[in-house]
Amino acid sequence: MQLLRRVADDAPFDYAPLQFLWHNVIKPNTRAAIKVTSQAIQAAFIVQEAHPRCEVTENFGRICTDSACELFLAFPDAAACRAESFVPQASDQLYLNFEVNAAGFIYAKYGRERQGRVALSDKQLALLEISAQVQEQMWTLELSIPRTLLQEIADFDVLADGCNFAYNLYKISEHPSCEHYAARFALNSPTPNFHRPQDFQAVKIVP
Repeated sequence: MQLLRRVADDAPFDYAPLQFLWHNVIKPNTRAAIKVTSQAIQAAFIVQEAHPRCEVTENFGRICTDSACELFLAFPDAAACRAESFVPQASDQLYLNFEVNAAGFIYAKYGRERQGRVALSDKQLALLEISAQVQEQMWTLELSIPRTLLQEIADFDVLADGCNFAYNLYKISEHPSCEHYAARFALNSPTPNFHRPQDFQAVKIVP
């Protein structure tokens, strides 16, 4: 388990490359990063991809068929949130997925299993900060998940000092013309499947 130091809101992101998995028609070079501030978990992506596929024009559409970046988070229950270590489980543990295309439209749900997940409400979506910018040969995304929203969903303060969580960062398109799958941390699955909290990187928040 890694230590993740809390940083100021304006602290720079520490980007790292994503690795490609499974079958890929294209491999857009992608770097991504995560940070924890006093009020949010923030993720950022830099994608070297001209003209990213961006057909979905509403929230909760099939974002994964566009060129999309994704943040997945997993949390222990309150009783174990400050345990010495955290091993994320395959099931019966809260995890959230946030999937955003290059136009800033999002698919976001949470639950304890892959099936039967709960969609964020319009009010909850409005709390997110999403900045997607498409340039000539690349596009970028920054996503901020507020501490208050995470506390509402988990029913305890998941971002307090000493708390544990786990995460992964992804780049995806399931469309046959530009299919690709990349992840910050490898997934132990023979077929494409990002919904594997047991493969997320566990971290402990430190001040």
